[in-house]
Amino acid sequence: MRDHSEGSWLERRVRGLPALRFLKFGLVGASGVLVNLAGAQLGFLVLFAGFEEPGRSAAAFLLGIGISIVSNFLLNEAWTWRDRALDGASRWGRFRRFLLVSIGAACAQFGIAMALVFALGWGRIPSQCVGIGLAAVLNFAVNHVWTFAHRRIHPGEPEDPGLRECASS
Repeated sequence: MRDHSEGSWLERRVRGLPALRFLKFGLVGASGVLVNLAGAQLGFLVLFAGFEEPGRSAAAFLLGIGISIVSNFLLNEAWTWRDRALDGASRWGRFRRFLLVSIGAACAQFGIAMALVFALGWGRIPSQCVGIGLAAVLNFAVNHVWTFAHRRIHPGEPEDPGLRECASS
């Protein structure tokens, strides 16, 4: 029988998350919120102004989400996880992983925002903010353990020395 005293696989991986990396992710995410909101406002007020509801809000939300995904990837790749070695997967490979994670988070954000606006009568911006916040938690955990995971480049190289140091302190 398996010993579960150390928690699930995800709990063991998340337990050692470095605080500085999480802070960087949060700052990148905050910039992404601004990009998301600005993109959605641009879509709602200008690009999709001729659309009928709910299509107008839907298109605007999706535009904001898409622009913020690209912005967040570029900033996270360059700053938050820049110390992680590429494993033969190109930037394009990492972007594909990031995109898959982001699509899952975007679906959650989109569903939450639409439900809050059209089922509960909330405003568009507060609804978007709630969706963004809930999706962000899942986004960090999955990107840390999959998209930007430290990959072994050379046989015998430790999987991720930074996680080991954080877990032991």
